[in-house]
Amino acid sequence: MREKVVVSKTWLVLATLSTGLYFYGKLNYDESFTFIGAVGIVGALTCGLTGLIIKALRNVTR
Repeated sequence: MREKVVVSKTWLVLATLSTGLYFYGKLNYDESFTFIGAVGIVGALTCGLTGLIIKALRNVTR
């Protein structure tokens, strides 16, 4: 049976918090929070998906 490949919960939590910061910055017209939130979202998604690809490739080679 194949093992499930899932994204780490750390990246999901980081993406959620970054989304909150992004919308907080948008609602209060604060560019610094908007920028930090946007960078956090992109970083969390990039790292999470990279980890997902690495785990999938490891399962294929086994």
